Amino acid sequence: MSRRILENHSENEASPFYCRTPQSAYIHIPFCTKKCGYCDFVSFSGVEHHIPIYFAALMNEIKVTFAVQRNLDKGQGVEDSNNKLSDLNYDLPLLQTVYFGGGTPGMVPFRYLCDILHLLRREVGVAENAEITLEVNPGNLATDQLSDLYQAGFNRLSIGLQSAQPQLLKLLGRIHSPEDFLHLTEYAKMVGWQNISGDMMLGLPGQSLADVQHTVEFLDRCQVTHVSLYSLMVEPDTPFWNRYRYGEGLPAPELEREMYHTAVSSLEKRGFELYEISNMAKPGYQSQHNLTYWAGRPYYGFGCGAASFVNGERRSNPHNLKKYIAHYSQGEQSQLLFDVDEIIDLNEAMIEYFMLGFRRLSGVSITEFEKQFGQHPPVFMLTALANLQREGLIYFDGDSAHLSCKGLDYANQVFMAFLP
Repeated sequence: MSRRILENHSENEASPFYCRTPQSAYIHIPFCTKKCGYCDFVSFSGVEHHIPIYFAALMNEIKVTFAVQRNLDKGQGVEDSNNKLSDLNYDLPLLQTVYFGGGTPGMVPFRYLCDILHLLRREVGVAENAEITLEVNPGNLATDQLSDLYQAGFNRLSIGLQSAQPQLLKLLGRIHSPEDFLHLTEYAKMVGWQNISGDMMLGLPGQSLADVQHTVEFLDRCQVTHVSLYSLMVEPDTPFWNRYRYGEGLPAPELEREMYHTAVSSLEKRGFELYEISNMAKPGYQSQHNLTYWAGRPYYGFGCGAASFVNGERRSNPHNLKKYIAHYSQGEQSQLLFDVDEIIDLNEAMIEYFMLGFRRLSGVSITEFEKQFGQHPPVFMLTALANLQREGLIYFDGDSAHLSCKGLDYANQVFMAFLP
């Protein structure tokens, strides 16, 4: 594991694209009641006895991270923050988004979630109008906790429906029914939640276009304000890998794409807008946290297996639960423990501007590129744009480029065009 922290920011500070201090935080809660057959996330079932010590370690990681960041922002080195917490009077930017993901955060006692939110408010501050998301699954969260969580400041729910067909939920290994989802959303709205997202999966074994249409209608009936569309990915080291890795039993790629366009078209008729390749929202309900990722802005990642983009580095925490807990159980004497997966230089940041930017339906702007990087796009990027336009994968509106309808189906080809 690398423990290297950037000791100065001179090169990064000279680059107009670089924003040194994150204003978003992801909190990973890796506990699940049951791991689904398709899931390759860092999550664990049957280890609920680790919840108290995990949250103690998580709180220590948060404290140490902000201590290091304060000292770096003040121009001090890492040594100043190795063995003590920094002056809390030195202000870091307030967090604008906080996302509790997993795993299934909604399955842990709500007091632990509230403790983390209170700690963030105390250590760095959370903006009054910040978006604070909690991932939950129907059947894992007691409805009486919804009111307490809302009163504590959580204001956005992301609920894993996946499908409104009981037989598909059973195939996926989900433990809830469509009725559980409906009851959860009804109670959530009754106690004050307005910003509610539902997950929907496409390309499932045995799934039909009629199934997709039924799930869209069900989500609309539940009055969600946001829908995330995910195509099934068969990942190694999952039960689905052994059953479906060669594609047997899965919808043909052409049918999977038809499912996607059916879902998008049907949701658009119900007032949703496609604002990112896989996400649709009612006006005013776009996920601000996810927009942070797609805009290439930095973010903190806390918890076992969490990823961060901090100080120009993409980092990942240990995926081993016991190793993570053991390290951060040392309290304030802990040092940050992470792998540096990638150091983002100016050239890589320019590439990511296009690769991430084209995920958004708002597209990419040449003028905005020049503002961020202080220069015109390199020749090879302009050539890529011209080629993609000629192939009908993107179109221009003024100086902004956007994915075409065809480009939505060949988005990976668009992204790859910007690699040198």
